[in-house]
Amino acid sequence: SYNKNIFVEKPIFTSKEEAINIANLLSSKKLFVYEMLMYKHNILYSKFKKYWNNNKNKVTKIHCVFKIPSLPKGTFRDDKDIKNSILYDIGCYIISLIIDLNFDPTDYSLKNIKFCNGQLKFIKISFYDKNIKFNAEFGIDSNYENSIALFKSNSHLKMYPFFYGPEQKKIMKFYKNKKVRSYQFVDVNAFEKMFNSSTENLIARNKNDFLKKIKVNKILDDLSKVISEKNKY
Repeated sequence: SYNKNIFVEKPIFTSKEEAINIANLLSSKKLFVYEMLMYKHNILYSKFKKYWNNNKNKVTKIHCVFKIPSLPKGTFRDDKDIKNSILYDIGCYIISLIIDLNFDPTDYSLKNIKFCNGQLKFIKISFYDKNIKFNAEFGIDSNYENSIALFKSNSHLKMYPFFYGPEQKKIMKFYKNKKVRSYQFVDVNAFEKMFNSSTENLIARNKNDFLKKIKVNKILDDLSKVISEKNKY
């Protein structure tokens, strides 16, 4: 009703219905509501997408890790509600990537779920689609790790830190025949790049972005139900 363009911190929605409602409101307006997943604006993500597009018929497995030692205190994250948990706060990165790669994880397997004092702390999940196995682990763990690895029959590529927006040194490691080649570079400040995107471009992206957000929130909704049920026992 305010007719303003809006940038929103992730996760922008915590239900599929919310995403559908906002998409419908925007359908007749020349406005954008944009979710700030900054890693999608950095150079490493562009290199990842290029490698993926050139090799997706050869990739057999993807392994994605996003683990942090702790969460800040005194925020919404202290709440035990599943929608304030690491599933939405960290998992939204993983699920958005899954949808960007056009996977349809209808038959996923929850390999490991950890709770502490009723709060969800860690998830390990996997699924098969398009003859590719996708593994992801994310949440609170002793060591920080933020990486993605793509495996082919006799080699793999690892990139890190992957889900990361500020200007930072990035590393790409190619493993083949027990040899490792390493490439490093300083990535751009993805926040600046995102905010410098033209209004016209962001409005043009709205429809496709919201189709993806609806899919992301459908998966998050499904996972939250399964995980909440497991927490009862």
